[in-house]
Amino acid sequence: EASGCNNLGNMYEEGTRWVRKDSVKAERFYSLACDLDDQSSCDKLGYVYGKRIRRILSEEDKKIAQRACDYGNGVSCYKLGELYYTKNKLVEKDIYEAIKFFNKACDMGQSNSCRLLGDIHKKGY
Repeated sequence: EASGCNNLGNMYEEGTRWVRKDSVKAERFYSLACDLDDQSSCDKLGYVYGKRIRRILSEEDKKIAQRACDYGNGVSCYKLGELYYTKNKLVEKDIYEAIKFFNKACDMGQSNSCRLLGDIHKKGY
């Protein structure tokens, strides 16, 4: 049942008198509940994924950030936008892919993304 998985995710994320804090287990239970279409768990899963990624340095980081962005974590969408906006070893610079992620992040209230979108549009994109 989705609500049971969500509750277990909460317990492991926060820790209780009976359950030791364990972010890996929290992620697993949120993922199970999200797969059962529990939107609250999907939101929490996005948050948990977003906390794991400070900078996108590998393909695995990129996959986690993408999943977090898909689940509504605006910071992860912003970080993906940055990844495509700047020259790096992981992906080719792609202004249109950056715009896609910045738009999504801006819609989620990430003001840096909104500002960068304004700068990009001033450049004619």
